[in-house]
Amino acid sequence: MARHGLFHVLTVVSVTTLAFIVHSCGTGRPVKQDLHIGEVSAPPSVSVGLSRCLREGSVRIRLRSPWELRGAKGLLAKRPAGDWLELKAGEQLLRGGEAFPDSPLTIVPEEPGTIDVEYTKDFRNTPIKPLTVAYAGILHVHLLPGRKLALVTELDLEEYLRGVVGREMNLGEGVEALKAQVIAARTYAVHEQRRDRLRRIKGEKFDLYDDE
Repeated sequence: MARHGLFHVLTVVSVTTLAFIVHSCGTGRPVKQDLHIGEVSAPPSVSVGLSRCLREGSVRIRLRSPWELRGAKGLLAKRPAGDWLELKAGEQLLRGGEAFPDSPLTIVPEEPGTIDVEYTKDFRNTPIKPLTVAYAGILHVHLLPGRKLALVTELDLEEYLRGVVGREMNLGEGVEALKAQVIAARTYAVHEQRRDRLRRIKGEKFDLYDDE
């Protein structure tokens, strides 16, 4: 009887382990395996959807340094730093009076942290006084069905963490607590990116939302 119970336990453990391995190998993105001993890879990049303007028909942005506009086939235009401009979703992506067939359009600033996005609502979709938020990295502008937009900022993981930790935890909590928060935030970001959950299940164009 004891042997039978032990055999049953071992069978359940084996089947569960096999199922976990199959599931892990069959979903999400593969883990990069092309590094060699002694090599250090650069931080991976993550794509973050700007949820306060997700699926809006238009959005206002500003570049505080010279920038490039890129499409699927490469460079489309170079522009100096300038005033606010409006991006609109139509049959094509519209920027001011110009129409672009490419989607996404990619905005690449010359200097990091010089992309400003204007918001008129908070994370709960409540109207607010216009608020400007600066972003690091580059900005992808996707045209969605129904003449809607998705703005996605792409930046390296460590830069992402610098923007997350101080907003999700009080800086007065202490160094060790902040270290733990960094580990938790990094683990969550890498886990979500590898699972590719938002893209596979929700059809989004990014790895993470920018809310808490």
